[in-house]
Amino acid sequence: MLNKVQLITYANRLGDGTIESMTEQLRSKFAGAYEGVHILPFFTPFDGADAGFDPMDHTAVDPRLGSWDDVAELSKTHSIMVDAIVNHVSWKSAQFQDVLAKGEDSPYYPMFLTMSSIFPDGATEEDLTDIYRPRPGLPFTHYNFNGKTRLVWTTFTPQQVDVDTDSDAGWAYLMSILDKMGQSHVSSLRLDAVGYGAKEAGSSCFMTPKTFQLIGRLREEAAKRGLEILIEVHSYYKKQVEIASKVDWVYDFALPPLLLHSLFTGSVDALAKWVEIRPTNAVTVLDTHDGIGVIDIGPDQMDRSKQGLVDDEAVDRLVETIHERTHGQSAEATGAAASNLDLYQVNSTFYSALGADDEEYLAARAVQFFLPGVPQVYYVGALAGENDMELLKKTNNGRDINRHFYTSEEIDENLRRPVVRSLNALCRLRNTLDAFDGEFSYEVDGGSIALAWSGERSSAKLTFTPGDHARLSKLEWSDESGIHSSDDLLSNPPQVD
Repeated sequence: MLNKVQLITYANRLGDGTIESMTEQLRSKFAGAYEGVHILPFFTPFDGADAGFDPMDHTAVDPRLGSWDDVAELSKTHSIMVDAIVNHVSWKSAQFQDVLAKGEDSPYYPMFLTMSSIFPDGATEEDLTDIYRPRPGLPFTHYNFNGKTRLVWTTFTPQQVDVDTDSDAGWAYLMSILDKMGQSHVSSLRLDAVGYGAKEAGSSCFMTPKTFQLIGRLREEAAKRGLEILIEVHSYYKKQVEIASKVDWVYDFALPPLLLHSLFTGSVDALAKWVEIRPTNAVTVLDTHDGIGVIDIGPDQMDRSKQGLVDDEAVDRLVETIHERTHGQSAEATGAAASNLDLYQVNSTFYSALGADDEEYLAARAVQFFLPGVPQVYYVGALAGENDMELLKKTNNGRDINRHFYTSEEIDENLRRPVVRSLNALCRLRNTLDAFDGEFSYEVDGGSIALAWSGERSSAKLTFTPGDHARLSKLEWSDESGIHSSDDLLSNPPQVD
């Protein structure tokens, strides 16, 4: 994966609503800032029950957004990551519709999981309560298979039916996705919801040894097609370290809540502990299309005796402080307050979670960019976006608070804001200094943590002091033109061209 700052975006929410328009925005208004892009699902349809994460046809570009030719055009200037949705497919897919019509006579019948697929002799109460699910209730939905009611496995929503990855039909389906991506100028795949993709009786059905076997098989097949894979799993922090040793790339989902914890409490202790042990083959994020996860820094949800990077009380304070900083907006969008419920996530933009404090926001981004790994910035974060309460009220989908639709005019307006200009300058610095391909070191001194890089032609050092709002971060770097400081970059950011 290209070691440059990447953007995460929907194809239809950054510009005029097409891949072609998104490409133009990236090449002109964000030139030099983002050299790779993770395009969130643009398959048919891109606007289903879960904003594209319930594809009817995972190999077809929704014609309202463009075509594979548009993806190929984008690849001329940007590396491209796309989603391979491993765990499920839309109930409206041709395959599942055929099963609804023909039942067991459908050739696709083995592709889908029912309760009896995993529990052929029935399940005990303990069997069912042991199943881990990110939402309340059991992962089953009643569907009628040609006159016979079945309990279909639906981990997320009733519209997203789970694929039996052990079946020949299920595996052939997944390989058809990898084949298409390997032919389509894509360089990386994000394996969405893969942690839930391998079920077996007597287990949690989440991140089990069988899951790692599935990930290994997918990684092997992806490599044959010239694709790297990124694993998307929210879980106990030690499990993330374990996952990292078995995959190409893993998200650093602990970083966003740890940075919020540091900025809210003035302490770098938990952050420093994570810097010491975190995997370096990480994709660093502060925001994504989902909420801000807190499960990633707390105790193990399946074994509460395993302590987290912070304790339960600190997690609770973190959530409450986010609600306070957003003046209750995040509380309106989180948990039972809104539909599309996810446990252990707070729905808010990262900028709003910090109370729209420019200096804290830039300090957090600087830490993200200075940690080993490949940084990705969500499109709302790229424009320091605040919570979209109007969209939330319109859809009652909690995550829509962080999924604003930006017109070209709104993009231009936001690019003139100092905080966005500074962020773009920080991106370009991260992309141009060879120090970030060199040697990393860190040092903790009282209430500060210093992150340093040294390359052949440049060096850079960031000192993060969350307890001192007057000087949250100090950035220094040297290159062939001399020695520079954050005052040059952040306090007087370049004007928009």
